[in-house]
Amino acid sequence: MGDENDVDNGIVPHNLRDSNNAHNGKQVSLVALSPNGKYVVTYSEDNESIERWIVIDSELILDPEARLSPVEESAGYIHEIKVNDSKVVCYIRNSRINVLQMSNEHHQIKLHRWEPKKINFKKNGDFILSNKYKILIYHSKHDKMSNVLSLVSSHELSSYNDVINGMFIDDDNIWGISSNYLFHWDLETFKLKFSYSLGFTTEYWNEEFTVITKGNLIAVNYHNEINEIAIFLKDVHFPIRNIQLKSSDMKIEFCEVQNNFYLLAFNIPKKNENQNIILYSIIGINKHIDASKIFNNEDSENDSKNNFILYKYNSESKEAFGLVNGKFSYVNLPDLNWYKFFEPHKEEDDFVGWNNYLCQASEASEINYYNDTLAFPDMENIRSLIANKRENTNSFMDMILIDFNNQKYKWKIDLENSILSVYNDEELLCSKDMSYLKDLLNWEILNNNTLALLIYNFITIYEYDFSNKNIKIQYQFYKNEGLNIKDFSGPILPIDNDSPDEFVISSIIKDERCLARYGLTLLPILIESSNPKLTCYIEDIYNKCIKLVKEDPKGNMKFLNIITSFMNDLYKKHPDYITKFISEMFMILDPYNEKINSDEDYSYFCTFSQEIEISKITRSKFFELFNFFQNLYYLFLSYLPGSKPIQCITLIVPYIDYSRYPLEYSWWKEIFYPQSNSVFVNTSIKEFYTNWNGEAVINFKWNTFGRIYYFIIWLIFMGFLVCFTIASYPTNSITQEIRIKLYQTSIAFGFFHLLFELRQFFWNSKKYVLSIWNLFDLSAYFSATIASIYWIKYDDIPDWALSISCLLLDLKFLLFFRVFEYFVDENGNILKETLIQVPSENTNLFYSYPTSLLATYLFLTGNQNSLSPWAPNPTTENTILFLLVAVFSFLIVIYLMNLFIGLLNIAIEEDNDRASYLVQKAEVIAEIELFYLLSHQKRWGTWFPEVIYYQVDIKKARKYIKEAIKNGEWKKDDWPEMRNKILKLLNIEDAIKD
Repeated sequence: MGDENDVDNGIVPHNLRDSNNAHNGKQVSLVALSPNGKYVVTYSEDNESIERWIVIDSELILDPEARLSPVEESAGYIHEIKVNDSKVVCYIRNSRINVLQMSNEHHQIKLHRWEPKKINFKKNGDFILSNKYKILIYHSKHDKMSNVLSLVSSHELSSYNDVINGMFIDDDNIWGISSNYLFHWDLETFKLKFSYSLGFTTEYWNEEFTVITKGNLIAVNYHNEINEIAIFLKDVHFPIRNIQLKSSDMKIEFCEVQNNFYLLAFNIPKKNENQNIILYSIIGINKHIDASKIFNNEDSENDSKNNFILYKYNSESKEAFGLVNGKFSYVNLPDLNWYKFFEPHKEEDDFVGWNNYLCQASEASEINYYNDTLAFPDMENIRSLIANKRENTNSFMDMILIDFNNQKYKWKIDLENSILSVYNDEELLCSKDMSYLKDLLNWEILNNNTLALLIYNFITIYEYDFSNKNIKIQYQFYKNEGLNIKDFSGPILPIDNDSPDEFVISSIIKDERCLARYGLTLLPILIESSNPKLTCYIEDIYNKCIKLVKEDPKGNMKFLNIITSFMNDLYKKHPDYITKFISEMFMILDPYNEKINSDEDYSYFCTFSQEIEISKITRSKFFELFNFFQNLYYLFLSYLPGSKPIQCITLIVPYIDYSRYPLEYSWWKEIFYPQSNSVFVNTSIKEFYTNWNGEAVINFKWNTFGRIYYFIIWLIFMGFLVCFTIASYPTNSITQEIRIKLYQTSIAFGFFHLLFELRQFFWNSKKYVLSIWNLFDLSAYFSATIASIYWIKYDDIPDWALSISCLLLDLKFLLFFRVFEYFVDENGNILKETLIQVPSENTNLFYSYPTSLLATYLFLTGNQNSLSPWAPNPTTENTILFLLVAVFSFLIVIYLMNLFIGLLNIAIEEDNDRASYLVQKAEVIAEIELFYLLSHQKRWGTWFPEVIYYQVDIKKARKYIKEAIKNGEWKKDDWPEMRNKILKLLNIEDAIKD
């Protein structure tokens, strides 16, 4: 692109120019930092050029190894520019990607033409192109950039009903946004890490958002008419703070000050505009602080210190890059500068963020309780504490001094007198007598300035409470057989399964951040405990979760997963909580969509999710053809007479995480022993399907994958049935060779089904043996397979063996119909007039049970008089008889099933409701999940979402609600705010009469 003749064209090499003459003196328009902050690149719209900068010894200079790079002459505006640590620069202009390597000899890098919305670089130098749905990663060499980048991977985002509203890539992370959720994937493995509730609604047409991270903090900035900002703590699904900025073009960065984190928000001013630089506390501050004075010194006569416009802030190096009078400039912000700015605000009551991290909370801020020791433990230092324990305690000093991080306080351990103290300079603030200090094995200061002590088999973490001026225990863990690093290998602190510390339990329940992280670990321990002092905390956890959801359904809905994840255990040991939960969460409006909508699915009961999935891009013609016919089908429905969109409301299933599987798994282990971590698999119980919530779960699973796999299994069984039936028919029209092949095929089908029966037996032998359906399936598959093997080996088999095998296979065939509502009435009863008319004494021998047995026996022995109503034509007798044999499995058994239907109706009368049918269908779907789906399929978010939504016709909803209230299923005190909101929306406030 450039050569030595550039000097003659007016482009001067860097080594002949100073930094003040960058871009030939023109103003900088855009600034970009390399992933690790090694290089800075600027673009000037006025000069149509790109410069590269480096910081050496706190000075910003032009990179002597790079030349001024003119931009290709083309109309249009460059809105984004990126650079990696290998001097590769990329920008987009007029939907055209331009990639070049900045050096004394510029290289224009060719790339396949594509129209991306965003460009980025990974830390390893790979180049990333992305838009709303696709991610393309190109590989580049560090030592020598080739003229063509090679495509190494291509992935795409997909969702169940197209809820993808945008995508953002940052370092090694992928962020996807839907209407109400933020999804986080790993860019290396493309595996989902976590999902977060935004607390606000995004628009489908607006995909502009950014995500920043630092330590345990995550912030998403959604660019709408106003900037919506949600700040999260890592692995905590609800936002700890939502901020609205009036300006729509604000940029955000995290900054750290003395172990406290703050959010820096600033805009890029246009001509004749002032820049706003605002500092927000992460935790609950009620006012924002004008932070422009940090970057500008109004008392200085130096323009670089009082006229600085911020463009980029590097939170790692605390370096700010911007403009001074249109020239690129740099400001280094050490901790000392920040400290001088915050010190005057330290005593302000509303400046909560300054004190809260170290528990220096003022009285005004003690409404919320925070235990950072539990919420975000310093696991690295804790593991170091255990790994480096000192065996020889005699080598300890009598007095150990440990300074706080960036604070003027210090811990003092007096081993001689067994006293733990906190000092401020030389002033004693508080002390605590601890006789067991003489057994101290090791100590460690943690990130939040708490002190961890290792004493034999105990680890105790102490914190200095600035408000009460005392030392208190924040965490304690004991293990009789001794502590090891494996106990602390996870992301959170372990809890004693046998006797958890009651202070720790109280802290977890009190702090919702701790509850979000430890709730799934703590609740099963309490459920399994027989200690009344511990089981009483079950009610506290239940009440806290329900309270949080009722107070803020948008942000706190996922707290319900703490309860729903252990519904089966609660049902067995504490069933009252499940009854209460089903009643309180009877019906929940989507908090982001509390209005009547028009549903174009033309269904009175439609389920969906907002999950987003990442998968490799495939160019399967079959998949494209399937999508084409699917779209054609929905288009056809829209033009059918009377096919008008229905009025409906959107509801949420409260069974959060009800059907999800752990993200970590071993595929080869699941082949032999499938994981049953899904709550859905373990809770095929009537109580969970007594209302629309349970039905929505069943319908979602059935429509998403259940019906496809069910029909495939049914089709395979049909092949088994047809092959065995034809091979077993006693006729000379089938040759010996064909009969052998049919039996061999039957054996293959039989072993296929028996393999899955064997997996079910190994998974839970007791449950398998106690299920009459499993035993019936086993007998049908086993008898036909053994009969086929016996015939091939001995060339003969008794007729009764073939008859029994055929009969069992025929009955099994009919059992496939049990999952269809067409063969079940509205109360769950199997219809008596299914498939055929009810026989009478004038119809045939199948009118009564004794004559049915007689007709069956006569037919099996070759007497066809029982089928006299269908007497064959003598000229085609053999053909017709062959067809009769082929359909024998359907005709004979259907009549015989009338007897079983009668017996079944008697059994169903004891449990005569729709829930029985749903439980039956749930068991079928659970079997498909466990034994037929592949391991990675069980981790697809679109198939196994966290939250399931369903839309219902308002007419059906009115009728359903009135019946539920009349039957006492929806009580007056069950979340009255939500109940009244739904009744008002449906205009049936008079449904409840006091």
